[in-house]
This record gives sequence, structure tokens and C-alpha cells, in this order.
Amino acid sequence: MFRLKLFLFFIFFSFGSATMLSAANPDKIILERQDNFKDIKDTFKALGNSFKNKAPLEKSLAIAKDLHSYAIKSATLFPASSKTPQSVESDALPIIWEDSNDFKKKSDSFVDAVNGLVSSLEDGDTMEIVELTQKIGANCKACHKVYRN
Repeated sequence: MFRLKLFLFFIFFSFGSATMLSAANPDKIILERQDNFKDIKDTFKALGNSFKNKAPLEKSLAIAKDLHSYAIKSATLFPASSKTPQSVESDALPIIWEDSNDFKKKSDSFVDAVNGLVSSLEDGDTMEIVELTQKIGANCKACHKVYRN
């Protein structure tokens, strides 16, 4: 129950901070979004290196949990007010906001895959770890193909 409350608090806090930032200045939310996606990229690379170097599962699990928090946050960083930047360049294409249902579906799929990876690492299920790591990469590519310049 504590984990659920902590998770819900994190979601509320992440969404709330993104919404407040975007209301003030769309460039701030775009910069936060870019930082978060850089963190996702760096963390996914670190996760791959932990597997490649046969790090203890506990280390990979800690990295996967970081990736999970970034994945959850990423879904909150596309409020409508961030569609049009003022002075910051953005690779986000307008179709994100025009087809928000598909974007949300892809975003949810990414979060689900990362969540599954965390669970598999907790269980030590190596076959599923490989499968889910590939699925996460495929999720990234699927979204970038449609929604990123």
C-alpha cells in the first residue's frame, strides 16, 4: 500500500510540476522534457552496459528503477501549451498533440515495458529481461518514428 501511495504521489508531483511550468513558459517545459529524454537515453545505455558487463542484478534493478521514474515523467511533459516554443528548439512534432490518443498509447506501452523490466529484474527472470529490454528499445523507435523530428 505504501508503494502505491508513493507512486501516486510521484505521478501527481510530476504532472503538477510540468503543468505549472508550462503555464508560466512553454520553453521551460520543453527544456525539462529534453532533459528527461536525455536522462532516459543515458539510463537505458547504462542499463545495457550493466547487462553487457554482467553486473549484479541489484545494480541493473537500480538503473531500471531510475528508467521507470523517467518513463513515468515523460508522459507528463507534453501539455498543449508546450506545442509552440517561444525561443527553444524542439524536435517534438505537432502530431503529438493532434493525435494525443495514439501518443498516450505509445507512452503507456513504454512505461508498461519498463515496469515489466523492473519486475523481471526483481524476479531474476533473465529470458524476460532480454525480451523486455528489446521491447523498450522498440517502443522508443516507434514513438520517435512518428512524433520526433
